[in-house]
Amino acid sequence: MIIDVSAHNGTLNWEKLKGQIEAAIIRCGYGQKQDDKQFLRNVTECERLGVPYGLYLYSYAGTEAEARGEAQHVKRLLNGRRLTLPVFYDLEENGKGYMARKNFYAFEEEMGSAARVGLYTGEYYYNTYMHGVNAEIRWIAKYGTNNGRPQKPPVLSDGSAVDLWQYTSEAMGGHMDASQIINREKLFRGAAPAKSVDELAQEVIAGKYGTGDARKAALGSQYDAVQKRVNELLSPETPAVSYTTGRTYKLAVPLRVRTGPGTNYKAKKHSQLSADGQRHDRNGDGCLDEGTVVTCLEQKAVGSDVWIRTPSGWIAGYYHGQKYIE
Repeated sequence: MIIDVSAHNGTLNWEKLKGQIEAAIIRCGYGQKQDDKQFLRNVTECERLGVPYGLYLYSYAGTEAEARGEAQHVKRLLNGRRLTLPVFYDLEENGKGYMARKNFYAFEEEMGSAARVGLYTGEYYYNTYMHGVNAEIRWIAKYGTNNGRPQKPPVLSDGSAVDLWQYTSEAMGGHMDASQIINREKLFRGAAPAKSVDELAQEVIAGKYGTGDARKAALGSQYDAVQKRVNELLSPETPAVSYTTGRTYKLAVPLRVRTGPGTNYKAKKHSQLSADGQRHDRNGDGCLDEGTVVTCLEQKAVGSDVWIRTPSGWIAGYYHGQKYIE
């Protein structure tokens, strides 16, 4: 399952989402100037955790010149980011259908080699305004009764294949858009597997990305986050937070349980948690629920991060400057 998200979804818990989705498509903005308020946080979290992602921009363009301006908006926000999925041009605005085909071509041309470009729209909008459009990747919405499950897939009037089908806006308990992959090879074409900041940092330490400008070029927009993590791992600081063995603490957010102290260790399944842990994993996804009280059996500093061992396994108490266990 692929989800698409925007500021309308609020502040998302990507630690929890990572184990439930295959990838995400993140709204970077709308129109020629408006950035999505959660864009930077969402892409930073996906990069930190190694969640594959693409972007979409909602179009208000009424002319080809405005469509080119929207492409420039996306290119500004890309800023060297390496996407796993394409940038999708979201064409569905009422009253703008008469320009949809021309605007798509103008947007795609203006994007050039900055990113792969796909088309997003609804079945009706496509069949009414975009019949015969030449798009490499088609992401088409059709909900049916919108009950959170796939129903009847979209059918395009020109016989074109649908590559990604958005089938609901009520996934994962409600108010989450979800899509089903139809053409996996086309959607992920040429994409390298997404890696977390921790995984990239370990590869840097192993010498994979060279030094100086070569490392900056290889890591692109992730350079600052990865280099910061490398410095933390090579020059451990005194932990900003400390937990006492034998004391109990409360989770401020849902937290994934791992087999060891760090994101390079495997996440545990629901069945691998302690009996009490399973009772506090209501979704059955291997994450302890917000508000769960845990006993600290051991503390481990990993760079500037602090992990604690509980009866169910290891969880992050303090991670990348944020305190998750009070």
